[in-house]
Amino acid sequence: QVTIKITWWGGDARHEATQKVLDLYTESHPNVKFEAIPAGWDGYFEKLSTQAASGSMPDIVQMDYLYISTYAKNNSLADLSEYVDSGVIDTSTIDKNIMKTGDSNGKTVGIPLSTTALAVTYNPTVIEQAGAEVPSDDWTWDDYITLNEKVAKSTGKPSALAATAGIFGDVNIFNYWVRSHGEQLFSDDNKSLGYDDDQILVDYLDMWKDLMDCDAEPDPDEYTQIQSLGQEAGPVVTGDAAMLNENNNYASKMSSANPNLKVTIPPVSDINKKAIWNKPSYMLCISEKSKVKKEAAEFINWFINSEESNDIMMAERGVPSPQNIRDHLLD
Repeated sequence: QVTIKITWWGGDARHEATQKVLDLYTESHPNVKFEAIPAGWDGYFEKLSTQAASGSMPDIVQMDYLYISTYAKNNSLADLSEYVDSGVIDTSTIDKNIMKTGDSNGKTVGIPLSTTALAVTYNPTVIEQAGAEVPSDDWTWDDYITLNEKVAKSTGKPSALAATAGIFGDVNIFNYWVRSHGEQLFSDDNKSLGYDDDQILVDYLDMWKDLMDCDAEPDPDEYTQIQSLGQEAGPVVTGDAAMLNENNNYASKMSSANPNLKVTIPPVSDINKKAIWNKPSYMLCISEKSKVKKEAAEFINWFINSEESNDIMMAERGVPSPQNIRDHLLD
């Protein structure tokens, strides 16, 4: 008998679906039990860092690519190369460039189970009630601001588009802003900024401040209150807000709470219309301290590559990395 501790972050829909996946795996592998440790995003990595420091990190960890190098460098994550090389974890249908995102210092420390890209999710009902037009695929930041202001004025509510992550929620939004100006956020050696023109940052901060001043964007206190609601009760889902900057799987994640949400690309720039990049949405890692590494690797392989698992998850964590699974879901 083997017990695998597994932790991940997400909302209620993800928790329920993931538990169904774990139960299904146990049905076909009666010797494997799971100790599930679901959590929300807030506080997830604070708790994980404490567990890593004390040597009590769960066997399988859902990891974000912004944090993976930190945990790899402090030797908290197991090298999965032997399981990949032996075929225990089948990565043959995963794009090599995506697989590289899980590498650190010559080791494979994370398996990307899905990919995602920055997007804008919007509630068409809220926009139409404001007498505005839904965003197009060639909209600009000026269009973005105008739409925000129009909906805010129509609703008469402070921070009418309060779900928008804006300046507080995600550094990827600023990364996209920099890329849309034809620059890169960090230098090639990752030791300095990749751009020299400070006006890029100034314009970014000014835009969000102007939106806050006209009650079209939350201030820090309001943003904290919104975050406490949870994703399923977020303003764009409940119809109290028009849009938010999130990854392109947000509408899928929220489909059980609101199936009418739509997705479009972020505002584009004349300088660089191809600023979006494909990134791993989540990785699965195994703790270096785990005593059930092989069993954990076998589950990761099934979780990523089995049709049964993906039929339950339905791309809730993003676009599946394996090509054959993407083809299966499309069929």
